[in-house]
Amino acid sequence: MPMDREIIREKQVIKKIMKKGKIPGVCIVVVRKGKEDIIECFGYADMKKKIPVTPATRFELASCSKSFTGLAVLQLEKKKLINLNDPVSKYFPGFYASYNDEKFDLTVNQLLRHTSGIPWEAVSLIPPGNGKDSLKDTVKNATGILLNNMPGKRLGYSSVNYDILGAIIEKVTGKSFEEYIRGRVLKTLKLNDTSVGVDRNNPLMASGYKTGLFFAGKYDAPVFRGNNPAAYFISNGKDVARWLKLQMGLEKTAMASLIKKTQKPVRSPSYGRWQKYAYAAGWIVRKEKAGEVFHTGFNPTFTCYIGFKPKEKTGVAVLVNSNSFNTLTIADYVMGLISGERRKRIYLVPFFSGKYSSVISILLGSYLIFALHWFVSVVSGILAGVRRFTPLNEERTVLLFLISGLFIAVLTGFYLYPGKFHKVNWRTRIVWSAKSFLTAVILFLLSTGLNYALVLLLILFPS
Repeated sequence: MPMDREIIREKQVIKKIMKKGKIPGVCIVVVRKGKEDIIECFGYADMKKKIPVTPATRFELASCSKSFTGLAVLQLEKKKLINLNDPVSKYFPGFYASYNDEKFDLTVNQLLRHTSGIPWEAVSLIPPGNGKDSLKDTVKNATGILLNNMPGKRLGYSSVNYDILGAIIEKVTGKSFEEYIRGRVLKTLKLNDTSVGVDRNNPLMASGYKTGLFFAGKYDAPVFRGNNPAAYFISNGKDVARWLKLQMGLEKTAMASLIKKTQKPVRSPSYGRWQKYAYAAGWIVRKEKAGEVFHTGFNPTFTCYIGFKPKEKTGVAVLVNSNSFNTLTIADYVMGLISGERRKRIYLVPFFSGKYSSVISILLGSYLIFALHWFVSVVSGILAGVRRFTPLNEERTVLLFLISGLFIAVLTGFYLYPGKFHKVNWRTRIVWSAKSFLTAVILFLLSTGLNYALVLLLILFPS
């Protein structure tokens, strides 16, 4: 990290990125061998209450949570309670998946490496709620799932892989996933400020925000306990600094060999944006640049990056309390400062940006104002007697029928939109998208309904 006068410039750049990305608060962690840890905090944990972010502020780690779950799986493998080659049906009889009308029994190792073929859209199968059987319900919902690829053939990221692993952990230990992780992983690693599951009552917990048209707004996302193993570990800057040290061998632990094992990917075919990367056990490994190990995370109201260079013993983490894609911009900037290398990394969720929905919202809002003005004008004409009800003739009856049919078709198509284009349900699309997406949805429905009402009045009350 830069020193003295350069620190001022660094802070100014980060603040500019935060403003551009509508980021309320951020905690940046830098760990280097032989040097003092750096934990820099910017902005607010709660904007309304003006509570600043501190090294103790708690953030959701989103998909960076998977490295903890991967470690727990390898720990149980070492204890011979899990065999990576075991089929899922050994733990949950009746479980299967399908590809090209053929049934497959996925293995633990395929889940661990994201080579199961389960599509990322399977996030829609995760039930909302905080019930104790949430992970079992996720497995139940995923039974019979249609795969994107033949198991074991391609790398294809999906959070549900790790939720099923979490359910297996519960099955073989006889404890809840949260209880096992707390007692056998976090306590052992002395990560005292890290926990599993949404913790909104903790005064140190940052409020979560969603990006909107012009600013980030607070949003209380639904609880998805069935997604805890993949996305809902909670931590702060101090503990994440220790987690990075443990990963790089800068802190001693009895789990050192297992931690190292989580960073070793298996050889598996990758394609598209994955060509430069491999997946280990909860970590993404860059095939070039000395095998950098990292993970990105995207939750409805939190984003995260945790990464390190094992040979250089340098690690960076960025914790953000909004769904801004600029989290990675900050991570790239900080990593560039300490390594001199500039590049962009991949995010693991493809469609949740609010860029286009913001533009659509502005256009729909402008049109709605125009349509509302027209509607008021027509109603005023009816009240003034300028427009009078006229019984339908054959021509106007046909027109009314066609307009009504078009209205129904538009609403039907709109209802089917998430499933047809993104293969998710409406709940998933709204919860995980930017706030401006819901704004666009509401404005579209209002515009469509107002248009239909306006056309009806024009047909029934001609001038």
